[in-house]
Amino acid sequence: MRAQNCVGPHTRLEVVTEGVLTRMIQRDPELSGVGLVILDEFHERSLQADLALALLLDIQQGLRDDLRLLIMSATLDNDRLCQRLPDAPTIVSQGRAFPVERRYQPLAAHLRFDEAVAMATAELLRNESGSLLLFLPGVGEIQRVHEHLASRVGSDVLLCPLYGALSLEAQRKSDYSRAGRDA
Repeated sequence: MRAQNCVGPHTRLEVVTEGVLTRMIQRDPELSGVGLVILDEFHERSLQADLALALLLDIQQGLRDDLRLLIMSATLDNDRLCQRLPDAPTIVSQGRAFPVERRYQPLAAHLRFDEAVAMATAELLRNESGSLLLFLPGVGEIQRVHEHLASRVGSDVLLCPLYGALSLEAQRKSDYSRAGRDA
């Protein structure tokens, strides 16, 4: 949860953003007590992620040769990263690829954003089979679209809102391994 710190003396794994990692390095340049830093979804290149990697490599070279780094991504350009880290081992795991189709649907200009998104999504669910993953800008939009969409779809559609502030139990409802139609 945002702005919550649940770290204690027995903590073995701490999940932080790249920005929080940068602040941790500023406070403790040696990252005392940290044995491994995992940079996940590294293909989502950002200034913060690149800065985090640069700082971590600097720590490894100058302060902590025992600090281990693990860079992970399902769609990473391995060749470019291997040029930057020539001595790092690379593990490639062949996963299942699922066909994904992107569609652009202009929204009805006379409706509010959340109403227009719900209407377009309901139409798509009526006309197509399969599951749908809908990305929205924030929690408020997710909640309002969910509310509007719930009255527009049939009982065969399971609506699973997902965002960071949801309880773990609510997040688990979004497990895509179940059979049926999901949105």
